[in-house]
Amino acid sequence: MNEIERGSDEDSPSWQLTDADRGRLEVLRDAVRAFAATARSANDLMAVGEAWQALGAILDGEPVEVNVELSFGFRCGDDVSEGGLYVSLRVNDEEVRLSRMNTTWDIQLGSDRFTQDCAILTPEGAFYPCDGARWLQEYAAIRSRDDATLSTSREHV
Repeated sequence: MNEIERGSDEDSPSWQLTDADRGRLEVLRDAVRAFAATARSANDLMAVGEAWQALGAILDGEPVEVNVELSFGFRCGDDVSEGGLYVSLRVNDEEVRLSRMNTTWDIQLGSDRFTQDCAILTPEGAFYPCDGARWLQEYAAIRSRDDATLSTSREHV
């Protein structure tokens, strides 16, 4: 296991990355770049850039100074029922989290949602559960839809 020191910032944990972790982060960083094409505002574009930069900081052993989430998905349905699928990426100094969320709404039953973590990387290393490939496949499928939208959340830490 390769330990990456994060410089002199004692408040930030050091990230211990295996070669497999590094490979997954590099693939994920390339995928994040594609989010830029879906940005609808300057804030969205900045969030994409911050996520991309944060993943690079982890790879380079530098502090992560943001808490940013990118969520990409769609809803479809009619006046009686609706469903949706979203994939999300959260990056901060404590984790890289890939998750997926299914939403449903029915005029008689109301609404519901279910969120599942696909992969989590913490400073201790080793993505778990390791279903990042499925997340990337769903992201690619959602990108092919005309009704997919990006939503973002960002803050500096």
